[in-house]
Formats: sequence, C-alpha cells, structure tokens
Amino acid sequence: MMLRNFLNKARNKSRLVSTVLLNLLIINVVGCTSESQPVAEVPQLTSQQHDQLLLKTKHAMLALDLSQVDKLSSTIDVNRALPDNSSLLAWAVETQTPELVSLLLDKGATADIANGNRFSPMILACRYGNPDIINALLDHGGNPNSAIDDGTTAFQLCAGSASTDILARMINEGARISAANSAGQTALMWAANFGNTANLNFLIEAGADINAQTQQGYSPLFFAIKSQNLDTVKTAISSGANVFATANDGTTAAQLGVYTHNYAFLTWYVSELDLLMSPGAINTTLTAFDREGYQLLHAAVIANQPELVSALLARGANPNQISQPSSLKWRYEANFKTEAYLPPQQTPVEIAEQQQLDAISAVFEGWQNSQQAQL
Repeated sequence: MMLRNFLNKARNKSRLVSTVLLNLLIINVVGCTSESQPVAEVPQLTSQQHDQLLLKTKHAMLALDLSQVDKLSSTIDVNRALPDNSSLLAWAVETQTPELVSLLLDKGATADIANGNRFSPMILACRYGNPDIINALLDHGGNPNSAIDDGTTAFQLCAGSASTDILARMINEGARISAANSAGQTALMWAANFGNTANLNFLIEAGADINAQTQQGYSPLFFAIKSQNLDTVKTAISSGANVFATANDGTTAAQLGVYTHNYAFLTWYVSELDLLMSPGAINTTLTAFDREGYQLLHAAVIANQPELVSALLARGANPNQISQPSSLKWRYEANFKTEAYLPPQQTPVEIAEQQQLDAISAVFEGWQNSQQAQL
C-alpha cells in the first residue's frame, strides 16, 4: 500500500514537471518565432533614383492619380526638391486638388517649404484662394506671413483671392495687417486691386489704412479704380478714401480712370462730384490736364462715351477748351519719321467732328442749344 502511494506521487510530480517544461518550450518557440520575423526596410535610393521617383510622383499628381501618388510618396522624401527647386506640395497646390494636398501633408510635407523656389505652397495657395487648401496648409503650420523675395506675403495675396473667413483666421494666427512689400503694397491694396469688396471692407474694419500709399503714390482707391469694380470704388470712397490724393507723377483718381478705361467709374464719379467736393475742387478736377494734354472732356470724347460727356457738361466742363501739348515722348522708327511728333491740339467739339462721333456731336449740339436758351 505504501509502495502504491509512493508511485502515484511520483507520477503526479512527473506530470507537473512535464507540463512546466512543455510550457517553457512553447514560450521559447513563440519568442524565437517573433524575433525571427523579417522587418520591412525602406530601400536605399541613389540620388538619381530619388529624383526619378520625384518626377514620377509629380506626373502622377498632374494626372490626378491619387492612388499612384499615395504609393510613390511612401518611398521618397516628400520634401526633397525637384530638379527645378519646386516641391511636390507646391505642385499639389497647383492642381487645386485638396485631396492631393492633404495626402502629401499627411506624409510629412512641409507647408512653407520653398527649396530655393520663390513660391512656397502657402504663397501659391493664396494666389488661388481655395479655402480647403489654405486651411489644410494652416492646419499643418503654414505661415500667413511667409513671403516671396519682394516682401509680398501669403496674407496679402489672400486678401485679393480668398474669403473674409480665411483672412480672419490668418489674423488670429499672426498675419500682419499693415505690412507692405518693397513696392509699398499692403493687403488692403491687394483686396482693392482684385475688386474684392468684402475683404476691402473687412480689412478697413480691422484697422487697415485706407489712405496708405505705395512708393509710387498709389492708394487703395487707385487700386480699386484699376479693378474695374465700381462697388469696390464706392466702398473705398465711403470708407474715407481721399479723392484728392495723387500719385507721385501727379495722376489723379479721375485721370487714372481715363488711363484704365474705367468709364463706368468716371460716369458715376462725375455725377457725384457735387457730394464729394466743393465747387472750386470740381472746377480743378474738370480743368486739370493729363499726361496726354487732355482734360476729362477731351478724353471722354476720344473714348466715345456720350453719357460721360453729358455728365461732364452738366458739371461745367468746357467743350471749346483746346488741348495742351502732351508730356509723353512719342517714338517713331527713323525710316518712317525723323522729326518730333506733336499731337494736334483740338477742342472736344473738334475731336468729335473729326472722328465723326455723331452721338457725341448731338450731345454738344443739345448743350449749345440749352446754353443759348438761358441767355
């Protein structure tokens, strides 16, 4: 009996030892198996191979092949410069495809990288104004004050192209409202130049100077006139733009309207002169000669603008005023003309007759009849 008990205990102990040994063996086998699993390694690329893959990725982006871009961008440095010093992210922005931009940003692309190219992704994005792309870049550290070599910032470009929501976010993230580039152009001027009335109004309310001037003396009002957007001009003037400001060469707001062929602005402007300035200032505006030796009435006739001619006559413009010599230098090929060219000095009435502008001649005739009736 004692022998049987002894043998049973021995068997149980043997089973326990076997179980322990088996468990240890399993642990060791699993451990060895996991340690011996191969680890995927990114292949080492030569510089030439890397450049080739970069170009292949660029071409895939231009073809809007997101799947191929995703595959290729996993094997390269997405911030490596292309042969022309541009970046993949900049090309993604050029496609104006937010999905491509987000894909590269998620792969580690830098929002402000320029690689020696003057246009960073942020600068390019603000040239176009796509809110999804601009917001994606800002989400990944894009700098609203990043600038090209002449000091023009992303914020200034966005003032012309983007929405007020984008501008508000940029200001919250440190955009400098009154910063100017080397030519003296501010964000407000960019908004005015692109006829972005909403941004013009927003920036003025944010503290931008409506009467700041560039190195050449151009104010936001001048840029608004160049935009051909009458609402932008009206907003600038109603916000305190100085209508008497001149450029360094003496150009007035009205004369700029002539040079830019903005006759919608001129017609409105002349009709509002009584509200904008004194009688003496009106007379100065009407009698000033521009660089071609013309007053506003001469220019209106030459442009064949009967409505503007009528408005000018109603404000006291003189249809019998002779033009002055032009201050412009006229150049001619020596084979055709050797002596100096002097444009003819004429009155607005004579210009209309010479160019056979019947509608304008009729306006002058009606004005003449009304003048005689008042005598």
